[in-house]
Amino acid sequence: QQRSLDTQQRSLDTQQSSLDTLQNHLDNRLEQIEPRIDTFELMIWAFDRRKEALELEQIAFNKKLGKVLTAIKSLQQEDPLDVADLPAPERQDDYTYFVFENRHRGTEEAIKKRLEEYVRYFEGCSRVLDIGCARGEFLELLAEHNISGYGIDQNHSEIHYCQQKGLNVQEADALAHLRSLDNGSLDGIVMAHIAEHFPPPVLQQLLTLCFQKLQAHAYLIVETPNPCSVYALSQYFYKDLSHNKPLHPDALLYLIQLAGFEQAEVVPKNHFSGKDALKELTCQHDVEEPLRSLIDVVNQDVRQLNDFLYGHLDYAIVARKSPVV
Repeated sequence: QQRSLDTQQRSLDTQQSSLDTLQNHLDNRLEQIEPRIDTFELMIWAFDRRKEALELEQIAFNKKLGKVLTAIKSLQQEDPLDVADLPAPERQDDYTYFVFENRHRGTEEAIKKRLEEYVRYFEGCSRVLDIGCARGEFLELLAEHNISGYGIDQNHSEIHYCQQKGLNVQEADALAHLRSLDNGSLDGIVMAHIAEHFPPPVLQQLLTLCFQKLQAHAYLIVETPNPCSVYALSQYFYKDLSHNKPLHPDALLYLIQLAGFEQAEVVPKNHFSGKDALKELTCQHDVEEPLRSLIDVVNQDVRQLNDFLYGHLDYAIVARKSPVV
C-alpha cells in the first residue's frame, strides 16, 4: 500500500512539474503579447480618429463640389455649348479649292468608277442625299441608274459646276441642312471624302443627324482615306490642307455605331496598284533547303510590309439603319 501511495505521489509531482512549466511558458508569452496588445489598441484608437477626420473632410468636399456643380449648371443655362457652333475647318478660296481638287483628286471618270459599286445600295430609292457632292460624280451615277438624289456642298464653285451639268444641288451647310429635314425623310446618304474635314465633335453630331433623317433599312455610306496605309497618308491625306485629321477605321466605325447604326462594317477600297510596292524574291525550282525556306520567310515579311506601306488607299463604312422594334 505504501508503494502505491509513493507511485501516486511521484505521478502527482510529475504533473505538477508539467503544470509549472506550462504556467511559466504562458507567463512568458503573456509578457511578450501585452506590449503588442497595447500597440494594437493604440492603432485602433488612431484609426478611429483618422476615420472621423476623413468623414469631416468628405462633408467639406461635398459642400465644395455642390457649389462647383451649381456654378457649372448656371453657366450652361446662360451660354449653352453647341458643337455645331464650333468653327468649320478653314478652306482656301472656293475656286482655288475647286482647281486643287481637279488637279489632285483624280479625273471625274476615275472617281465615278471608284464610286460605282455604291449604287447598288440605293436601288429603288427616291431621295438619296450626297453630302459634300463636290463635282457631282456620284449624283451622275444615280441619274444613270434612274435613282433620284440631290447633293449639298458649301463650295460655291463646285455647286455652280454641278448646276451647269444639270444636277440637283444646293449650296448648304451639312448640319443646318439635315436639321431642316423631317426625321425619316431620306432613303440614303453618301459622304465620300467629307468626314475627314470635320472635327470629331462636329462629325459625331453629323452622323447622329444622318441616323435621324434616314428611313428604316436605309444605307449610310462614308468613304475616307485609310490612315493604316502610309502611302495614303503621305501622298493623299496630308496633301489636302482642308483635312482635319485622319480617321482610323475602328474610330469611325465606333462613331457611326454610337450614332445609332447597329449594322455597320468596314470595307477596304481603292487597292494600291502602283509600281512602288516592294518586290518579292523569285525562287527557282532547283533551290534547295534551307535557302528555299529563307526566301519564303523574306517574301512573307515583304507582303506584310507592303500591307503597312501600300495598303488600300481608302475604306468605307457601310451602315444600315435598323427598324425600331
